[in-house]
Amino acid sequence: MEADRADRGAIEAVVNVDSNVFGRTLSLSTHGFDDLTAAADRLAERFDHPVSTDEKQVPHSDHWPFVTHGVPGFMVSGETEGRGRGWGHTEADTLEKLEPRNLREQAILLTALVADLADADTHVARREPGEIAAALEAENKATGMRVIGDWPYDDDGRVVE
Repeated sequence: MEADRADRGAIEAVVNVDSNVFGRTLSLSTHGFDDLTAAADRLAERFDHPVSTDEKQVPHSDHWPFVTHGVPGFMVSGETEGRGRGWGHTEADTLEKLEPRNLREQAILLTALVADLADADTHVARREPGEIAAALEAENKATGMRVIGDWPYDDDGRVVE
């Protein structure tokens, strides 16, 4: 489902699981959504499991079209401990290369994270698209995005549809 056709108001949060089973520690990019950071902290505490968070923008994956509009979104990966991307996104990216223990643990953790976000008592505040644009500017990502045609905002920080 594309973000421009989705009922974004009906989406509490997007959880994009990408390249996460390399390491045991989940790495959750929160894009500056404080409520996502809080959910990650609850997860780490509940399971006594390492979870790292980062507020920086990650503008190149399936969650990004939603975050662009201010919809809270996690970019989930695993800490690779210096291994880089490895086999990811290549023809050699096959199931037998996954660490079964990491896959099991992270399936449990991410299911619990999604259940927490879907709980009726959980609310994840949105951000204004202009705030996301400003964060990209502050992180020196805007110029490159403009050069390659990926800049989704007008001069006022509104999403160009």
